[in-house]
This record gives sequence, C-alpha cells and structure tokens, in this order.
Amino acid sequence: MTIENSETQDIPEILRLYETAREFQKVKGAVLWPEFEQKLIKVEIAENRQ
Repeated sequence: MTIENSETQDIPEILRLYETAREFQKVKGAVLWPEFEQKLIKVEIAENRQ
C-alpha cells in the first residue's frame, strides 16, 4: 500500500468523503464532525497534513 499526501485538486473528493462520513455518523447516532471549510483543507495540504 502506498500512502500519498493530498493535493489541492483532491479537495472536492476530500469534501465528499467528509460528507459521506458525517452521513454515516448520523445513521449511527454518533457525534458529528463539523463541516470543514476549503481554506482549512488547503492549509492542511500545504502543511502536508492531509
């Protein structure tokens, strides 16, 4: 398995995955993650944390 850092063109997919996870959390009655702003994701990508 190869794990690679995200790039800015990945942001739409990252947001889609977060939304899918939030929907799953709702179904399970779990505490929901907040909705993340694109600028936060851009910062994390720039800092190689995404």
